[in-house]
Amino acid sequence: MGKIIKRKKGTWLKLMIKFSGNSSKKTTLRTRSKPTFFWKIDNYVRTQKIYLQPTLSLHCIANTFGISEGYLSQLINHFSGQNFSTYINDLRVEEAKKKLVDSHFRHYTIVSIGLESGFNSKSAFYKAFKKKTGMTPTEYILKLRRVS
Repeated sequence: MGKIIKRKKGTWLKLMIKFSGNSSKKTTLRTRSKPTFFWKIDNYVRTQKIYLQPTLSLHCIANTFGISEGYLSQLINHFSGQNFSTYINDLRVEEAKKKLVDSHFRHYTIVSIGLESGFNSKSAFYKAFKKKTGMTPTEYILKLRRVS
């Protein structure tokens, strides 16, 4: 917590005391925030393909690395330039784009591909896909067919 002491003329000064455990207070990135730590997390997310889990959360990844959710969020924001949801959804969209052109997934519906890519609903899939590519999954497929 913090300790409040009275200053001259009725103004107040709050002295901060070091917090233990998780804190909702804003912190600045410290020594562990070197890019290599973020890249370690990013590599884990990509190679283990944990973004395919529809219920993936900051909490899940933070626990894996023994850090707070707030700290993980700061790392992702700082080094990827995106918030957690956009970071994960962009990976899911890239996965969906691969599956949309993969012959093994030709018998899948577009919604099924979205679900297989980690999205938990059609609307979440379409919204993220359009945000990332500027077109719907259907428009994306039609464009690819015209090109080939």
